[in-house]
Amino acid sequence: MMKHEFEKIVGYEVIEKDYNNIIEPMYMAVNLDKEAFAKTINKKQFALKTKKELVLKMMEIAKHLKATCDHYNDYEAEDQLKAIAEEYKNRFAPYGGGYFINTRYTWEHMGERRGCSYPAEIEIYDSKYHMTEKIKIA
Repeated sequence: MMKHEFEKIVGYEVIEKDYNNIIEPMYMAVNLDKEAFAKTINKKQFALKTKKELVLKMMEIAKHLKATCDHYNDYEAEDQLKAIAEEYKNRFAPYGGGYFINTRYTWEHMGERRGCSYPAEIEIYDSKYHMTEKIKIA
């Protein structure tokens, strides 16, 4: 069974490496037809996140970073946001370009304390640095 056949049967995408190293050898080792075999595969383990799921996760992280930006910098969450933005760019905007995380500034703590910046949107660029998509995350 080919990767595209498997994805058509199960209704989701899988990573090429997972298909070649795990799914294909398993299929070759069992005596099941394609549909029966596809039902045995754990979707949670192999399915790639959809576009909507990636955007929702970026929004969740951005909300957390906005809520905590006045108190501390959560570098782990920032790195996670960057990794998800990179995955989004590679999967859904493979133009050979990049992405940029735009920030906004809070003015909620005027007086003795000042505001802070938080991620607000992600811009996806093609290889000529023309913006192809803007995703509002906060």
